[in-house]
Amino acid sequence: MKEVLVKKIELENYKNFSGISLPMFARSKVSGRNRVGKTTLMDGYFDTIIGKMASGKEPDEIRRKENGQEIPKVDVVRRIALDIDGKEHTIQKTTRQKWKKPRGKTEEVFSGNETKIEVDNYSVSNRAFTEWISENITTPDTLLMCSNPVPFLNILQKNTNEARKLLERLSGFKIEEFIAQNPQYTDIAELLEGHKVEDVLSKFRKQLNEQKKKVAAKNTEIKYEQGRELVKVDVDSLRKQKEEAEKQLEELKEKETRLNNALEASDKLNSEILELQKRKQDIVSGEENKLIAKRMAVREELNGFEKCKTNFETEKKAVESRMEELKQEIESTQKTLEKARKDYVEVRKQEFDESELKRIEAEEFDENSCICPTCGQEFPDEMKEKARGKWESSKKSRIDTQKMLEQKFESDKKENLSRITLAGNKAAANLKSFKKEFSELEGKVPKLDETIKNSKKEIAETQKELDAVPPHANLTGNDEVISINNQIDNKKKALIEMSKTDTRKKISEAKEITIESIALFKGQIEASEKAEKDKKNQLDTLNAELRELSQVEANLEQKIDSLLNFSIEKNKALADEINQYFNHFEFDFLEYTIEGNPVETCKMVVDGINYFKGLNHGDRILCEIDLVKGLQKMNGLNIPIFVDDSESLDSDRVPDIEGQLILLERNDNTTLSVIEF
Repeated sequence: MKEVLVKKIELENYKNFSGISLPMFARSKVSGRNRVGKTTLMDGYFDTIIGKMASGKEPDEIRRKENGQEIPKVDVVRRIALDIDGKEHTIQKTTRQKWKKPRGKTEEVFSGNETKIEVDNYSVSNRAFTEWISENITTPDTLLMCSNPVPFLNILQKNTNEARKLLERLSGFKIEEFIAQNPQYTDIAELLEGHKVEDVLSKFRKQLNEQKKKVAAKNTEIKYEQGRELVKVDVDSLRKQKEEAEKQLEELKEKETRLNNALEASDKLNSEILELQKRKQDIVSGEENKLIAKRMAVREELNGFEKCKTNFETEKKAVESRMEELKQEIESTQKTLEKARKDYVEVRKQEFDESELKRIEAEEFDENSCICPTCGQEFPDEMKEKARGKWESSKKSRIDTQKMLEQKFESDKKENLSRITLAGNKAAANLKSFKKEFSELEGKVPKLDETIKNSKKEIAETQKELDAVPPHANLTGNDEVISINNQIDNKKKALIEMSKTDTRKKISEAKEITIESIALFKGQIEASEKAEKDKKNQLDTLNAELRELSQVEANLEQKIDSLLNFSIEKNKALADEINQYFNHFEFDFLEYTIEGNPVETCKMVVDGINYFKGLNHGDRILCEIDLVKGLQKMNGLNIPIFVDDSESLDSDRVPDIEGQLILLERNDNTTLSVIEF
């Protein structure tokens, strides 16, 4: 068992601490009001030992702030003293800012942070430190899980599957060993392939439903095929009609051949007309492209003018906006300067009231105080001297007090005058700067107005030029186009003369009808001859497919049953392995649907109540302590346990654990304190 105790936690410039050093005991109670640093102390411990916050998040914004701003150029130090198996070690992390002065600049600029790690006063790298923690205690991830319940609870709330896997890893539960001990589930591992049992079950149930539908559909097909009657056809009559149609087709082909020779001239004319039309289109496209290019050039110039105008208008708005801001800044700064001057005069007039000092200095010893009020006799000389000495000591003490008050008054007055002077000087400098900038911007506005006016004029002139470009090319007087149109008209007239007869069309239509008739006869003949054979083959095929579908259905049902049994037995074994480490609660890894199907989960339960649903705050804290202690047992560890909000836990319910217990408790104390309990 690895024994670890944290003996001391020291923080410097860490979050809200400028500097703090607190001892830790075997049973420590860290208490104070909200925001005094209880959680910060815990974060400092985890940040030092594993480089993460108590929540498991990265340590961001850990540098101390003043007035909401991080304090620069101071080291952020966290240092812890540990006792590991009786041997003391010191771990220190120091985060230091890096500053550099760029070339040509007078001021340094922040360039990042660097963190130095020391173990027992020896500097080590991040990797070496992680190895040191792993060798001397355990891995950082395991250390975080076994020290604070928050990281595990965050995982549990977000993803129960991940939480269950984490418990399996921490406890050493291996599915391979479970299957080795239960060989009847050997095939299950291949079915799961890293998926959740309920997901695989859902997939198989969906496949089973689909398979049952396929089986039912296949039975319907078989019944239909068995009851289907074949249509009787006169095959001999069909063959005779087919032969007559084939003879007619040969005659039509001969007529079509004779016409083809006469139509070659017509094809040539069509080709020439197409070529002329192409030449005409090329001319039109060329003229249109020239117009498009001209419009694009003018449009581009217009866009440039409009962009310049927009930029100048935007610049003018920015100048006017800044001038308005400067007016407010000048007015506010003027008031600040006047107030500083007034405050300075008033503070200088203040004088310390010496009346009390002078009154004390004027006091004289009362001789009557040395006469006995009962018998009227004077006290012995020794008593007189003692009384006089006591009076003089008291007088001197009161005079010293008044002088100290006078010194403090003068010191405070001097400090106030210095503060007021600094504020006044700063206001005067700012006022001068603001007025200078305002004057410069004020002179810039008329220039921008003139520039915008010129831009508008250029835009109007360019738009006028764009509107003058015609939308389409006018080729009415183009000699080449006129010549091409005349040639096309002449060739079309010649083509019409050659195509007056519709004989070719009639032959083509008759040929198509005859070919369709031949195909129809042939199909009817083949269909009739094939129908009986096809029906038998179809029934054989459908029955074979039904046997295959039914076998797939049976296999799916067997897989579902095996998965259900596997899930129940595996999670029972996991619960037996895990729950032996916990006392106040236990883990449930199975729940059942309304249909009675098991669903894998991961829940922390106390007397049937889920940790996240209805458990009171005190029992939640006890669960958190039990959770961390159980995880430590799994991994052979006895390390510090931090418990937040412990004020919600009754004192008689604080568990008596072997290792170190650190309770974070909220009370009304304004300072952070640590006591042993």
